Formats: sequence, structure tokens, C-alpha cells
Amino acid sequence: MQPVRVGIIGTGFGITTHLPAFRALPGVEVTAIMSANLPRAEAVAREHGIPAAYDDVRRLVEAPDIDLVSIASTPDVHLEQVLTCLDAGKPLLCEKPVSNDLDEVRKMAEAARGAGVVNAVNHEFRYMPMNRRVRELLHSGELGRPLHVSMRMNDDLATYRRFPEWYWQREKGGGALMLLYSHYIDLAFSWFGDLTGVAGTTSRYYPTREVRSSDRAESDDDGSKQMAVDVEDAVAFAARLPDGGLLSFDFRTYSTSCFTPYAGVEGCSSTNLPTSDKVVSLAALLMFSP
Repeated sequence: MQPVRVGIIGTGFGITTHLPAFRALPGVEVTAIMSANLPRAEAVAREHGIPAAYDDVRRLVEAPDIDLVSIASTPDVHLEQVLTCLDAGKPLLCEKPVSNDLDEVRKMAEAARGAGVVNAVNHEFRYMPMNRRVRELLHSGELGRPLHVSMRMNDDLATYRRFPEWYWQREKGGGALMLLYSHYIDLAFSWFGDLTGVAGTTSRYYPTREVRSSDRAESDDDGSKQMAVDVEDAVAFAARLPDGGLLSFDFRTYSTSCFTPYAGVEGCSSTNLPTSDKVVSLAALLMFSP
């Protein structure tokens, strides 16, 4: 049986994360890498044993040895790449955030609906075993009807240098909400369904950030520099669950703690009383959720 042949767009996250993930799968072969910088694509291809390198998405999708395209470029260039893949009839996996422009997202969604090929956004958190188990518990009704959900995330990005510049540039699709915490918003959709009545705000506490001097995630360059940022590093909002319960998000990137996701769900038993044992059980599961 012929393997599924994958072309990866992006020499940062595409190499550090997508490449090893695809190579860990049986029946999958990475046959091409693409970057807007052709010498970089060629260097990465040599380093990682990838047969072909491109700097043009049209040439990539027209290659005869490409069955699937994995898009791990910056969000500001996703529109052209996604539409080109769909126009060529190539199945694709696109990194989040898909775009920082709602009209662009709508164009991609409309094209995807009419393309007749497999397409997906890489919100992988919902597929993690622990998170899938939580979803099963919630959807089975074992925990009762969710009355209130609190999702909090504190991390120490204020001290990190591992992110490239675009992570903190709005025009590139960076920022805490879209880049990081969209994972947990998607997780809430997976667990509870559509959210309505959303109201919230964002804030920027750090006007500058220390970032890597190199734009490549696998770079050996340990240098760093300060840059001005124009995106948020803290997010807080509330929403209503489909059954009328409330959900609150509190995300921040200026804590000195490590990743500490937490969520609590109050369930209702048949007697309509809160069941604290179930609250503890679900909270314990989520404390160990990535």
C-alpha cells in the first residue's frame, strides 16, 4: 500500500512538531518542505532528509508526490496557501490560528465546504486522551448538567525567549488569545457545545518582550532581543453554555508559574443538588490535562 505523502509548509513549528509527528505514523512519508525562503527550505530538507524543497505553494501542490499538505506557516499567509491547496484538490491540515481576519476565515471555510476534500484545523488538544475522557463524562450525563465552568491558565511566557517575533505581532496573527488560548476555547466547544453571550476584554501588561534573534524554532542561536509588542498578554471573558450554565475564562501570560490549567464543573444530580464528589473528580482530571 502506498504511503500518504505529506508536504509541510513552514520550517519552524513545521519541523520541530509536524515533521516528527508525521514520521511517527505508519504509512506516512514527508516528501517536501516549503518556505518563502528557498535557501532555508533547501537547507532544512538536507538536514532532515526531505526529498524536495519549494518556495511556492502552487509548485508544492502540483508535485506528483504530494497527497496531503500540512500548513505550519504564520497565520497572515494562510489564506493563499489554504485556497491554493483546496483549488488543487489537496487534503490539508492548517495550524491555528487560521487567520486574524474573520473575512479571510469565512473565505477559507466557504472554499473548504465546496472542495470535497478532507480539511482540518490543528486544534489537537481536543484529541488528547485525557480531554477525550472528560468529553465522554460530560456528554454521557454522568456529571449532570454543567452549571458553572471556570477555566484558568497561568504561564510564565514573561520569562521565555523561545518564541519568535511574530508571536507578539498582531498583523502576523500573534497574541495570547489567538496563538495560545484558542486551544482552550476550542476545548470548551468540544466539551460543552456552542457558546453564546460572550463578553470580555484583553490587556497588555508587557509593552516589550524578549524574543529569539532567529526566526527558526530549531535555531542554535541563543541570542535574544527586546521588541515592542502590540498584542494582548491577558484575556478574561464569560459566556453562556448551551444548557444555560455559565463559563468563565481567565488567561494570563505574566505569571511565574508553569502551565497550570484548571477547570471546575458543578454537576446536578437527579435531586437537583450540587454533587461535590463529581466536582472534585472532574477537577482532578483537568489538573493533569495538558
